[in-house]
Amino acid sequence: TRNVRVGEVLVGARYIPETGTPVSLDLKTLLPDTIQRDGLLYSSKPHSTTGIPIKVSLEITEDLGMLLGIFTAEGSTASRTGSRSNVITQSEILNPEVCRELKLAWTRTFAWDLKHFRTADQRIFYLPILYAQFFKTLCGEGSENKHVPDFVFNANLGVIRSYLRGLFSGDGYSDGTRINIASESRTLIEQVAYLLAYFDLDCRIRVCYNS
Repeated sequence: TRNVRVGEVLVGARYIPETGTPVSLDLKTLLPDTIQRDGLLYSSKPHSTTGIPIKVSLEITEDLGMLLGIFTAEGSTASRTGSRSNVITQSEILNPEVCRELKLAWTRTFAWDLKHFRTADQRIFYLPILYAQFFKTLCGEGSENKHVPDFVFNANLGVIRSYLRGLFSGDGYSDGTRINIASESRTLIEQVAYLLAYFDLDCRIRVCYNS
């Protein structure tokens, strides 16, 4: 770096994954405020909205990658524990294939069917409390704080590809010449740019202002 001149650009890795490809997630570590019983986790503070227990361990699959990508783009969680405002929103009219993949991936991953409400133009997929905490812990809370789950950077390419598909299905769009993605989270955009490099895809980051 002693020979670097003014105006020259240095390229370096900002996100350096650990060695080894992860194959499963330990949810007890991610959700410490739970009680483990028969391979499932239950809330240690039962209430009317606790809902369905969650598996202690989840295999890292392309389905899980897809679900995490969709949640990063379209998921929202409430800051107050016990709230029912934990959802994934999507239009079953504009994006029927996304809704179909979401429901199928959910059933294959968690072994129960995800419930939905409202009309087809704005489907609301309700997340039980422990599931909302799981997604929030991995992906961040609030649009400006969303980020790529840490393990994704070192997952196999199929999982990374599925995560990106899920993410672009919600926050992505085309202007006729390029595929774009928009987010309030600078961290998320930079991380996505890093993941795209896994597939030799170049990208540019720019700031957009609402008029």
